[in-house]
Amino acid sequence: PSDYTQYMMLGNVEETDDRYHDSVRKGNEFYLAKGSYYLYSKSDGAAINLKFTMRHHVHIQDILWKADGKEVDGAVPVNKGASVTITATIQPANADAKVTATGLTNTNRGYGQIFDESVSSDGKTLTFKYLCNDDSGTDTIKMTAYSIGYKNEGMKDFQLALGVKPSAPYFTESMISATYNTIQLNTSNQFNSRVYVRADIKSGKKWKKKLDEKALKDGNTSTLHTIKGLKQNTSYTVRVKYYTKNGKKTISSSYTTFKIQTGTKTKPVVKSVKVSNVQSKKTWVDGHWVNGTVYDVWKPGHYDYYYAFKVTVTLSKAAPKGVTGLMMTNTGVTSGNASSYVKAKGNRKTFTFSCTSSAKTLNTTFKFYTGSTYKGFSPLSKTKKINVN
Repeated sequence: PSDYTQYMMLGNVEETDDRYHDSVRKGNEFYLAKGSYYLYSKSDGAAINLKFTMRHHVHIQDILWKADGKEVDGAVPVNKGASVTITATIQPANADAKVTATGLTNTNRGYGQIFDESVSSDGKTLTFKYLCNDDSGTDTIKMTAYSIGYKNEGMKDFQLALGVKPSAPYFTESMISATYNTIQLNTSNQFNSRVYVRADIKSGKKWKKKLDEKALKDGNTSTLHTIKGLKQNTSYTVRVKYYTKNGKKTISSSYTTFKIQTGTKTKPVVKSVKVSNVQSKKTWVDGHWVNGTVYDVWKPGHYDYYYAFKVTVTLSKAAPKGVTGLMMTNTGVTSGNASSYVKAKGNRKTFTFSCTSSAKTLNTTFKFYTGSTYKGFSPLSKTKKINVN
């Protein structure tokens, strides 16, 4: 057709050999520009029937914005310290396009943060949360939807009226961990740098103040708040609250209470590291589009090859009393069907990890941990090199 840029190709593959028993496997959609195309097929003797259909490319017409489930009509008010859940959906629903979190930005980044981005399984809707950090002003969200073969389709701005009513920061699920003598409260990107922390530790029936940040210096961007001077391998009951200042007025969250055990000061001394049960594995990756400079680029289907193996670590001395287990950290390793955490059992000297990796040589370190939900860690062991043969 003369309007060649408006067409797509849809392929259905029907494999009729004994392995697939006449199953039909749907193919992929391809953007067609003007030119010649060649089909390459590889088979071990199986009969393959290919059926192609052509249709018009369905362009993006709009992006539908919703805030907390309600369709947006003008700027959406959001209070300081509060968050709003926003969705951006491609219109029409059958458009040949997708949304990605990489196409999401906000203009006034100091006013608020975007977090918890996720894309629906059909690629049509992007969902994220926006946390307001400023007393007043506006912030503009920009989202780009990508159409197969086209770049920067569906750009649309979305405005938020910020800081309508100052409110307290809130505790969601802070990243909480411990060393052998500290407890660390990482507020991450939940709040801006103007957030203070009050932390108390229970002593008998009373609470003892351990951390009370009266003020943070201007320009402080640290989100790590540390309770110091603790004992190793000791269980603590902690309550924390976050607060901020609105002029001379202090606005605080309610207390959140949790239990955590500090780690041991003893670091693991590794006697030996052995690799066993090495198996070569492969997994099929379907063909897919990747973002190119001008047009999207088709990446053909292929196999990814990797190794599955066991790593048995033997320590010179047993894990100290009170230690839950051993954690392994690796360079170039993706955890397999077992966690990076292995509990101490038996003689408390031997730990076996299940791993997968595409690399043959790995640099690993180990540390003891205590607890389950919130963990306390020991110092790291020396680095050990693992060869996957």
